[in-house]
Order: sequence, then structure tokens, then C-alpha cells
Amino acid sequence: MPKLKLEKQKAVLRDRIGRFFANKARERLRLLEALNTLKGFAGPAFLFGGVLRDLMLYGPSLAPRDVDVVVSTIDLKDVTAVFSENLTHTNRFGGLHLRIEGWHFDIWPLSRTWAFCEKFVVPITFESLPKTTFLNIEAVAARLDVENGQYREIFSHGFFESISSRTIEINSEPNPYPALCVLRSLMMAARLEFAIGPKLADYILTYSKELGLEALMQTQWEHYGRVVYQRHHLKLWLAAVAKQLATSNRRRVKLPTHNRQLAFFYDGDVPTHLPLRAPRKRKLRGLAWR
Repeated sequence: MPKLKLEKQKAVLRDRIGRFFANKARERLRLLEALNTLKGFAGPAFLFGGVLRDLMLYGPSLAPRDVDVVVSTIDLKDVTAVFSENLTHTNRFGGLHLRIEGWHFDIWPLSRTWAFCEKFVVPITFESLPKTTFLNIEAVAARLDVENGQYREIFSHGFFESISSRTIEINSEPNPYPALCVLRSLMMAARLEFAIGPKLADYILTYSKELGLEALMQTQWEHYGRVVYQRHHLKLWLAAVAKQLATSNRRRVKLPTHNRQLAFFYDGDVPTHLPLRAPRKRKLRGLAWR
């Protein structure tokens, strides 16, 4: 992406983050209080990944339920002391998972990010942090601890290009959870109605054959605590990926979203009683519903 266009996109995200913090709607007050508390600790802290993706796609009125915060020199013991009643468990990054009135926070030290620990990405800096994500659609970090009117640093690595092209692609392939990568990639493409890049499509096809459909279903239970998409949904998506890759392994892949497309990609009976994509987020009395 040309530098000028990239800077314009960053300016849009800065504006949306600023308006998000300025919006004191009742249902998000506890979220803002928690984020402002984190801003008060010593050392830099950055918002990371999905919350920024959703702000960019849906705007500042969105109230995200999952927030990732990466910290540098903050002692997590201090965070635990402040949020002791909200701590649910320690996450896989060696950080903290907090639940605050329906909001889910993952907070972990920059140095404990998996790709940094395994030396797949160097150096260990916030500027390099976006290079650690599996998907480009999450490869963005924005400074949290800034005051109103101050310049907010934003670092990205293919994130704005993903938004512009409406395509998700592999950003950094090494990952200890390939089943989750396959599952999240399919679900993300379906929810956002984004195309899947050729490299990611090949990854999905390779690992889905190696792991099997049952492993993907089990991963849903383990990660989400429920079945978000049924077995036949995954089977249809994987069939679509395979059929399109067989035609060309250098083109983007699009998941089927309605019955006519399904009949083209799937040889069996097409289930019609459940949607193949998550419903779009809509606002209802100030709340974001899924």
C-alpha cells in the first residue's frame, strides 16, 4: 500500500479509537474504566488485534467484547492486585485473563508473545508486534497509554492492505495451534465476508486433511466452549476451498454464502436450515449484537 494511503488509513483508525474512548455510553463505562486504569500503570501498553480490526470495520460505536492488551514494563502482579476480583485464569501467553461485567481482557507482556519467545520474529518491540500474528487482518497495534490530543502510535503489517482488499492471508505462518488457525480463518472469512488469500487457502487445505474434521470440531469446543458452526458447515467450506484451489492455486478463494453457490461446491445434499455465515452485527438500543 502506498505510504500516503497507509497514513490516511492510520488516521482513520486513530480517529475511531479517540471517538471510542470519548463515547461514555452507559453500557461501555466499565470497559472504559478498565482501559483507563491500565493506561495509568507505568510503561507502554498497546491495544492489539481484534478490537482494532472491529473498530476499523464497524466504527467507534461498536462495543467489543474481547480486548487484547500487550504491556511492556508493567508488573502483572500490580494488575492482578487491582483486578483481583476479575481474574479468571492465566492465559497461554503467560498473561492474565480478566472478565469485567461481560468484557473479556487478555493482558500479557510483550516479551511473552509466542513468536518472540520462539525467535520467529525479532527484535522484541511493539513495532514488530504486528508481525507475530497468524492472520494479516489482526496484524495491528495501537498505543493505549496516551492522553487526549497526544499522537497515538500505530504499527501494522499488512492489516490495512487486508481491509482494503477484503482478503485475509497468512501474516506469520509458524503457530503451535494449526487446528485453531484453520478454524479461525474459516470463521473469520465467513463472518467478515472476506476472500481467503492463496497461501492461507493452501494452509487450510493441507492442515484440514492432516488433522481431520473431528479435530476441528473438537477445537471449537475447547476454544469457544460451544459449537459455533456445525460439521456440515466446515465440510462445505473445505470443499469450496479444495475445488477453487484445484482450478488455480494463485487466486483468492471465496467461501460459499448461499444455496446456489453451495450446490456448485458440494456434491451432496445442501443443508438449508442454518446460515453459513454469522449474522452481521447490528445495533439495538446502543448495544452491539452478534
